[in-house]
Amino acid sequence: ARAAQCAGLEWDSNEAHSAIYDTEQTARLFCTIVNRWQELSPANPWDQPMQKSETPLQTDNRA
Repeated sequence: ARAAQCAGLEWDSNEAHSAIYDTEQTARLFCTIVNRWQELSPANPWDQPMQKSETPLQTDNRA
């Protein structure tokens, strides 16, 4: 509740702890955080070319 309120989202204590309500509020909070993060740093570092000193992540696709 506190995180949602700090993000400027409405919070209904009567609906809290309903699985659907909690899921929807969590999704709204996540989207709010991501959108604000992008506003603060519009340049996406993942769109930039890698530096010579950076090593690509290795993935292991074996099951």
